[in-house]
Amino acid sequence: MIARRLQFDAVKHSVLHSNQLDGITQRSTEDAGLFLTHLVHSGWAKGLKTSVVAFDIVQSSDTLALQTA
Repeated sequence: MIARRLQFDAVKHSVLHSNQLDGITQRSTEDAGLFLTHLVHSGWAKGLKTSVVAFDIVQSSDTLALQTA
C-alpha cells in the first residue's frame, strides 16, 4: 500500500523521468509504443531515417545468475 502511494505521488509530481515506463502503474506498453511512434514520426519530419531494434530480456537476469553459479 505504501509503495503504491509513493509511486502515485512520484508520477503526480513528475519525479520519475518521462521515459520511465516499466513498472509504473499508470504507464503501459501502449504508452511505450506511442512514445516510439512519436520519435519515429519526429525523425521523419526532420528528414531522418529511423531504425528500431527491440530485445525481449524478461528473464535475462535469472539466466545470468544461473550461469555464474
